[in-house]
Formats: sequence, C-alpha cells, structure tokens
Amino acid sequence: MCKFVSLTLFTDYADPIYTRLAKLSQHQIQDDPDLKRYLFQQGVTFVCDGQPSRFTDVWTAQLERTKSLSSSENIVEMLAREEVYQRIHGENSQPLSKTTLGGNSQWNKAYCNL
Repeated sequence: MCKFVSLTLFTDYADPIYTRLAKLSQHQIQDDPDLKRYLFQQGVTFVCDGQPSRFTDVWTAQLERTKSLSSSENIVEMLAREEVYQRIHGENSQPLSKTTLGGNSQWNKAYCNL
C-alpha cells in the first residue's frame, strides 16, 4: 500500500475540458473511501500587493475566472495582509510591521482555490 501520495489538481485551467476533467477527478478522490483519508485540500494561493499594476490586473482577472469556474465554498479570499499572513502561517500569527519590512508589504491580497 502507498503511504504517501502527492497529487495536484488545478480546477481553473484555461481549457474547459481540462477544468471539467480536474473537477471530476477531484470529486472521485473525495468520494473514494480509501483515498479520501489521505486527502488534504490546500489549494493554490495567488498573492499580490494590490497596487495598480499589470500584475494586479492579472490577479483580478484570474480571481474572476476562478469564481466563474468554481463554487464559492472552494475559494478563500484574503483582502488584507493580516488575512494572507494568517492563512499561510496560522490564525494567531501576525505579519511583520511595514517598518521592519522596509516600508512596504508585497503580500496584501490573495485568494486560494481549493
């Protein structure tokens, strides 16, 4: 028996066929009594600084695409740097001060698609 399986399934592919197959695979793993006990859904976290830029435009467009392809319970939005930090480091963690960081924080907005 396999003791550890690492499997990454993205469900927001640009190609709708891949998206459908990934969602189907994800549901089959979640419903399989032998596999689901080894499943930990982390998702992919896409982070940006939130400042007007081409990168923030891409972040916003990808979030909207993800929302159009996934149900809301599969998306975790983090719209403040404290939320981003706590999602990654634990709910009782606090980010470093902006002074300690040299004036700016780069991880201010994020979303995670589970």
